[in-house]
Amino acid sequence: MSVLNYVLHTALQDLWARFFCPEDIQRHRRTSFVPENPTTDIMHGDLECRYTFPWFDGKTVPFWNFPWTIANQETKPAAYKLLFTDLNETEVTEGQKSLKKVEDSFRLAAQEARPDDIIMLNSACVPDLTGEDPTPFLPKHGEKIKSIYRASDGRDVAYSTTEEMIKKSSEKQKDFSPEPKTVNLVGYPGGKAREELVSLLNQAGISVAACVVPSLGFEALRLARKASLNIMIGHRLFESESKDFALQFPTHSLTPPAPYGIKAGRLWLEAVCEAAGINRQIAQEVWGKNWSPLKSRWENLVSQSRGRRLAFVLSPRQIPQIIDSRWTFAIPMFEMLSEMGFDFDFLIFSKNHLKLKLPNAQFKASVDFFSKEEELNRLLKEGAFDAVYSDYFFDRRISRAGKAQFSLSVFEAGPWGALRTFERLLGICRLPFYREYGRYLGGRNSWAD
Repeated sequence: MSVLNYVLHTALQDLWARFFCPEDIQRHRRTSFVPENPTTDIMHGDLECRYTFPWFDGKTVPFWNFPWTIANQETKPAAYKLLFTDLNETEVTEGQKSLKKVEDSFRLAAQEARPDDIIMLNSACVPDLTGEDPTPFLPKHGEKIKSIYRASDGRDVAYSTTEEMIKKSSEKQKDFSPEPKTVNLVGYPGGKAREELVSLLNQAGISVAACVVPSLGFEALRLARKASLNIMIGHRLFESESKDFALQFPTHSLTPPAPYGIKAGRLWLEAVCEAAGINRQIAQEVWGKNWSPLKSRWENLVSQSRGRRLAFVLSPRQIPQIIDSRWTFAIPMFEMLSEMGFDFDFLIFSKNHLKLKLPNAQFKASVDFFSKEEELNRLLKEGAFDAVYSDYFFDRRISRAGKAQFSLSVFEAGPWGALRTFERLLGICRLPFYREYGRYLGGRNSWAD
């Protein structure tokens, strides 16, 4: 048994049964932030500190299937530079050398910065423990620079960035001038799908002042002051940032059903229009105009999905989570998949399942139980399903069983996004590679081999 295998089977005994990992996605949620202003990020500490939070840039293979993958790939980021002070033992023990190193880094970044550039100085735990205080030299070397200092004080890095960005944007501009039928979209991932949602609102007579959170830019924050309504999205990953934004931009906020799927997309448009003072009939007409050319294509896909099954491996604790869209990036996954015509298989990790409240009563599904790794491997291999849900980027438990995998990363909002999602899922289900070559993929003894 390998060292990794030993650790996984002793310290984390049930890790082999985990496929749905919302807490791990949350830990890396800062990778969803796409810089809208040119940014220099200074990491002050040991280089090893950075290893615990690798930066996923969309070009390298990540460990997780992030739900914002497509949005980030389709969103052009502003210039982003990353500096490390990379402290060694001498610099840590002799504090002045450490402080000089970070000051030199900040001065270099400030000299190259232009208006509206951002310098983020991130202090890791070692400088905090040694009692360093870099704040005095921030104005000394960058009076005109928008600098954000983030000590390792336990706050989430993404949240503190949002908070500081709003403060910086408000320093010289405190007045609001709300305009009727103008909204902010708060918490909606970027990319093509968000552009299409904006287009739907524009056709209904609604202007979108700004799209904010997870990313923020100074121009977006300036424009956001024009909105008379904040349209929030209901997922837990950015609740703190969204609430902080709503507090700083005091206008009415609405959290309609997220626009994933056909029914939910239509209800979303109607709810936003009604809240903005536009007749619901106009929303229905706009939706009909855009959906009519897509309807036959959707119905054709539904006919192709009949008999296709998707599997979910869950612990009892995760059953209520995965059917609650707050835990699935606001995506009502089972409602959307049911709308597409898919059936489900639930594989439940439980030694005592007599009192479990199972989701098969709510959705068209079959249920099997397992308590050992061998049982899970057998269920995955013998199951009649085409694909299995997993938050791991490449899950050899699934590929070894001859099945394909999918995740939240394939889902997009809006009517066009729903079609693209449907086509992706059918493509995954039809993929013959794993059925034909699964026995050659991954180790034989455990998922960690």
